[in-house]
Amino acid sequence: MKNTFIAVSCFLVLLALIGCTRTAPVHNIEDQAIDYNLALSVVETAILKAGVETGWAMTVVKPGVIEASINIRVHKADIIISYSEKTYSINYKNSINLLYENGNIHKNYNMWVAALDQRIRINLIDARSK
Repeated sequence: MKNTFIAVSCFLVLLALIGCTRTAPVHNIEDQAIDYNLALSVVETAILKAGVETGWAMTVVKPGVIEASINIRVHKADIIISYSEKTYSINYKNSINLLYENGNIHKNYNMWVAALDQRIRINLIDARSK
């Protein structure tokens, strides 16, 4: 009986620790296809608009490259968005207070990037219909 109690207790502690994991592998968006015939400036506008809509500060570095950052309380993430008329990519650059280590980062980072990616796709669809 005592061994069963110890085994069950260890299992529950292990389960709790697994559920509390706060980091995950960094999720980069690589070569997301743009299936519409849009000018580079239209793609850029859709990305910039998506950044504003999701809380990212965007800076155009040169045509085809945008650097963006998001600050939430004491957390900061920097990304690089490269784009053309046919594809775009969102890649991790740097972060502060997001537990980045060995390719893993706080799960919220991936949610912020996913929200940005979704908004970019919506804006590209909207741009296509104009």
